[in-house]
Amino acid sequence: MRKHEWRERSEEGEVQFFRATKHGRQWTLQTKLKGDEFWNRHDPLTRDDVLIIRAMLERKYQRNRAPYEDLNGIDKWLQEDLLKSPKKAKPALEPKPPRKSAAKKEPLSDDLEQ
Repeated sequence: MRKHEWRERSEEGEVQFFRATKHGRQWTLQTKLKGDEFWNRHDPLTRDDVLIIRAMLERKYQRNRAPYEDLNGIDKWLQEDLLKSPKKAKPALEPKPPRKSAAKKEPLSDDLEQ
């Protein structure tokens, strides 16, 4: 299990703490403001949450504080998420008209005489 903790200033100027944990292949993200007693867990992770984790991993990787596998795993996850995103729905196909069955052949007049 790997745990990464860091802090950033929020838009209001408050200090916000982040905690990203990787257990196996699964990431979790928790946040809290300075002075808060409990951590807020982000479950399930949104795309914005994953981008926050990726930015932190990129900064740490540049300083040799995070392995490349973690950064690469997040990139793969984001790529798969792009592929899974809902695409424009195709218009429903109209049902095909029923096939015209071959007309039954009428017996020839010569066949009737026999």
